Amino acid sequence: GLGIISLGFDALAKDPIGGLNLDPHDYAYLTRSIQDAAQCKLISVLEGGYDVREIARGAVAHVSELARLAKGAKPTDDGRRLRGASVISELSSGESWGSEQSYGDEDDDVNTLV
Repeated sequence: GLGIISLGFDALAKDPIGGLNLDPHDYAYLTRSIQDAAQCKLISVLEGGYDVREIARGAVAHVSELARLAKGAKPTDDGRRLRGASVISELSSGESWGSEQSYGDEDDDVNTLV
């Protein structure tokens, strides 16, 4: 099978329009979750985002995760609860969007490549 992801980066916290408070690591988490659920090849199409730097950071996180998954690698579980997971959990429990948790500017693929 084939899955198509319409990937909007306007959900990133620094996007001036979206305001959903996600960070680039959340896109890696969501990519992994979609792949786990779909169990098929994925195609991504950029469809939104209004902050060029944040689009780049989100795209790097997404494509890096796709590359890791294509190689059969499993991401390391460092014990952090990703903000994306928090947002999804809050939405399903009826609470408000967003998360107060912050991870700082760790050295990672996103910060290194952008």
